[in-house]
Amino acid sequence: MKIGKKLSSVILMLAILFLAACKKQEEAPTAQIIGTKYSGWDQWIYKKPGTTEKSEQLTIVYGNEEVTGLEIVNHESTDSKGVKTTAEYIKVRTVDGKEGYAALKNFFDAVLFVIADGAQAFAKNSLTSPSKGKLERGMSCFELEASGDFSKVRCYAAIIKGGKLNNLYDVWIQPDSPSISKDPLLGDSIRNLKTASNKLIEAEKATDPAKQEELKTAAAKALKAVAEKGDAYLEDANTLASEYGLTITE
Repeated sequence: MKIGKKLSSVILMLAILFLAACKKQEEAPTAQIIGTKYSGWDQWIYKKPGTTEKSEQLTIVYGNEEVTGLEIVNHESTDSKGVKTTAEYIKVRTVDGKEGYAALKNFFDAVLFVIADGAQAFAKNSLTSPSKGKLERGMSCFELEASGDFSKVRCYAAIIKGGKLNNLYDVWIQPDSPSISKDPLLGDSIRNLKTASNKLIEAEKATDPAKQEELKTAAAKALKAVAEKGDAYLEDANTLASEYGLTITE
């Protein structure tokens, strides 16, 4: 009789331990798998989430540059009035192996480069949806969401037109269009075209001749880098240089 009671107690204890182990296993957090992300613009990566302190800066990633997303964390902060806010941050690993944090909203699933004018941007993911404009050559389109043959994107211009850069926000495009390239090597030329365009916009607003010349020199340097690379945007670099009277060849 005593042996039976002892045996029952042992079985009960083993059952309790088994259930506890199962519960612990169920509660274990699942590792996040985020994968490749693309930086929307030049930005600092920090040692910890929620800071912009210079002492916490780890490294800079450039617009269109890819990183590896490691995990997403929520960070709560309190302002001077005692109001609490929560923001999402992403921990990333850069191409040179550094790991740090930045705001999740600054990174995207893919980056697409527009190599020809004219493709339609839609209000919704349908060809029957209203148009929200047309894509311009030189745009970088960052993917927010994919649905069938469409991608929801934010497109940022890099080539000045009519004295300004035209952007398109939260529109749907067809990423497999022949007017769009997924070649990551085009990112460097896009950066330089945008730098040149911004310098030319500043130069047009400047009133000091010396400052104007300084800005135009910087624009010419950026355009020269595009011309030397000789990719799909070579013609654009030459056109901008000619339009603004810049010399980009020796």
